[in-house]
Amino acid sequence: MFTHGRLRPTIGALLALAGIVAAMVVVTAGLCTVVSVSLATIETQPLTMPSAGALLRSAGAAYLVFMMWGTIGFALGTYARSAALSVGLGLVWTVVVENLLRGVGSALQLVEDVTAFLSGTAAGSLVGAVTGGGEGTPGVVDVISGPRALITVAAYIAVAVVATGILVRSRDVN
Repeated sequence: MFTHGRLRPTIGALLALAGIVAAMVVVTAGLCTVVSVSLATIETQPLTMPSAGALLRSAGAAYLVFMMWGTIGFALGTYARSAALSVGLGLVWTVVVENLLRGVGSALQLVEDVTAFLSGTAAGSLVGAVTGGGEGTPGVVDVISGPRALITVAAYIAVAVVATGILVRSRDVN
């Protein structure tokens, strides 16, 4: 039979996801710049642009966080074979379970230790490490160090991609 299997199209879909996420980060940064410059002009405030390094760090963190959520969603969609179920599972996990664990974690040390490895905690800590302290950003959980958050986010991406590849390969019947 003349088949290339399902792994090559899956890799292509993951590469397309990576490209879409990159485009989304660039477009978002551009829109934020336009809005910021417009507001500064309207309010007659001086324009102070961040350094190129700060922009690249921010874009890199945004890219990794979006790729983490994208690859987790891709893996859930592959496993569930249903868009609605995978979106529902992702939302319930992120909005309900992780927040519940963080709330209980303040009372139970074991649960608090586990929350340091959650995807939302890693994403928030990576964003917090890039934005640089101060009073923090409302809604951003900044509880682990930047390097540890980077490793955790990268690990989530790798595990999601590998798990998806293993599942697709095992489903391939040729």
